[in-house]
Amino acid sequence: MTIFSASPCVHDGLTRVKGSLAKMINSTRHYIKYGIKVQWSFILTKTNINEIDSVLKLASNINVSKVSISRLVPSGRALENWSNLEVTLNQLIDFLMHWNKIKSFYSINTVIARTLSYNPIETKKFFCSAGIYRIFVQANGNTLPCPAFKGLIEYLGKSVKSNTLKEIWHNSNSFHKLRLNMHNPIFCFNCVYINKCNGRCKAQQIKKTGFFRRRDRSNVPKNY
Repeated sequence: MTIFSASPCVHDGLTRVKGSLAKMINSTRHYIKYGIKVQWSFILTKTNINEIDSVLKLASNINVSKVSISRLVPSGRALENWSNLEVTLNQLIDFLMHWNKIKSFYSINTVIARTLSYNPIETKKFFCSAGIYRIFVQANGNTLPCPAFKGLIEYLGKSVKSNTLKEIWHNSNSFHKLRLNMHNPIFCFNCVYINKCNGRCKAQQIKKTGFFRRRDRSNVPKNY
């Protein structure tokens, strides 16, 4: 489940649906009541960058299993309002440093999603598995390499309603394209931030630059 803030004003303002936070919290409590583990995805934007403390507190109070920090995907209304929503690199770094300090204050598992851009506190090397080890099935049956590819029509796979997953997995042109280009471009290996970035999310590269083998300079500091 996606959460932007523990404040209805901020959360509902971003979803543009009045009462959406209350409905999400009620659904969460309902699932937990019946023993279903719930994970919240905190989507980071300029508007809610100072909301993480209250979100972790709320999640702890109602026994949410995990809160992951995720990057906003530039599609739909988010893309239309991108300049007002995308956090700067400095804002991202400040946020991560703050999160790293306060996460132990709350009785909840909280993690940084691997799709986030540059992460200076990460110790494990990221590898984009979209179309390589991962497939995403939408509610209508259509397939994508991963959820971050929503809105990228050229990467839309066939439907599970008319094809088996095995057929889609082995015959999808978009998946094959990603597999042929699974390694980072040479300029990534010449970058001093390779161990903190490793090319990151292929979908984000495409949405920011038009192709997944071009440098998304929002990923890492500009001084290289």
